[in-house]
Amino acid sequence: MPVTYFDEAHETRWLSCGWTPRQEGALVIASRLRSLAAKFEAVEPILGRLWPQLKARPLRASDPGPLLAMSDEELAELIDRRARFDPPAFPAPVGPGGYSLPLSSGRKGGDGVAFGGSVHFDSLKYKLQEPVLFELGNESPVWQSAEMARGLLFALVEALGAQWAAAITMAHLGMREDGEGISERRPWMCWAASGHPIPSDWTLDVGAPIDVRQEHGGQTSTWPWPPVYDRP
Repeated sequence: MPVTYFDEAHETRWLSCGWTPRQEGALVIASRLRSLAAKFEAVEPILGRLWPQLKARPLRASDPGPLLAMSDEELAELIDRRARFDPPAFPAPVGPGGYSLPLSSGRKGGDGVAFGGSVHFDSLKYKLQEPVLFELGNESPVWQSAEMARGLLFALVEALGAQWAAAITMAHLGMREDGEGISERRPWMCWAASGHPIPSDWTLDVGAPIDVRQEHGGQTSTWPWPPVYDRP
């Protein structure tokens, strides 16, 4: 089927992590998220400015946040009351769907530092490979510095108790005649704890890593960056 390739690949880049299903409660989740924000801030100050994005509109001064300005108890109450993925509503115990909380840097896109994502915790019903995902603008300095990327990757691991984590790009390369898009996923760095393999679709058809390290109780694999895509 004929294919039309874009002049340039349209990339989306993100950090993500996951773990086997567990339930910890809103207070532990709040503590983990505030720890994550502090660790992100230590790597790149603007990335620590995470706000709960409770409504699909620009953040307002009256909105709760940022995470580092809240106590664990304040954030836990917000999560328990307003971030349940499924019924029942508060004050009943949270259901098996757990909690889902969008987070935002509060900045508009296009400047390379816009930063936002979502976190999904305490789900026994939905077994998500990437319950935590943060998208960074393609011009973010993180994508120019292996040291920064590693710092953020292990911030996810340490703060959230992740068992696998990655820095990944998805490139949209073109369109088939029937309108179906052509895309390729390329990892930069993937880490997995001992006894937990890297999710297979993160590394499908990307070849062998150029560097492998044993660290943080697991193995980090690194591929060439910037990525090269299969296209004419």
